[in-house]
Amino acid sequence: AAQGQPGHRNPRLNEASLEGATAVFQNRSDVACFLHSHTLDTATVASLEEGLQPVSQAGIMLANMVAHSHFDFYQDGPETVRLLGGKKIMLQKWHGMFVAGESLGECFYLALSIDRACHAQRALLQTGRPYHSPTAEEVARWSRAYVDDPFYGGYDGERIWPSMVRKVERLQ
Repeated sequence: AAQGQPGHRNPRLNEASLEGATAVFQNRSDVACFLHSHTLDTATVASLEEGLQPVSQAGIMLANMVAHSHFDFYQDGPETVRLLGGKKIMLQKWHGMFVAGESLGECFYLALSIDRACHAQRALLQTGRPYHSPTAEEVARWSRAYVDDPFYGGYDGERIWPSMVRKVERLQ
């Protein structure tokens, strides 16, 4: 079959990931960018029984944006939409992350933030030492501030995205 026609398969394309992303785009009008990745830190934290914990600034910011789900190799697109729900991020046990953003900048910023949150949690747990955790009330108050307070700039990526583009352009 010709490219773009039924029956055509691109061997470099992960069709399972494409099915999930397509379903998210079809069912979430707030999503303009969808990212799926398998970083070591996100796969590790996703596999912990307690999942992501608010033990870093990024972990606190994302506390109310993350869904956790079981990995199913044969998960179809509608199931991805159901598991993600209204959240921006989903961590899948033994697998990695899904990130849904209203823009490329927001999607990038959330992906960077979830990876940082997972990295910080993993590093903290590796110390084997007791650690301090914020109360549920503190997490609720602080996570709302990151999202809603203009002082912090929100999480939409508008502040960080232009600088990331400039950085990539300097590398070329």
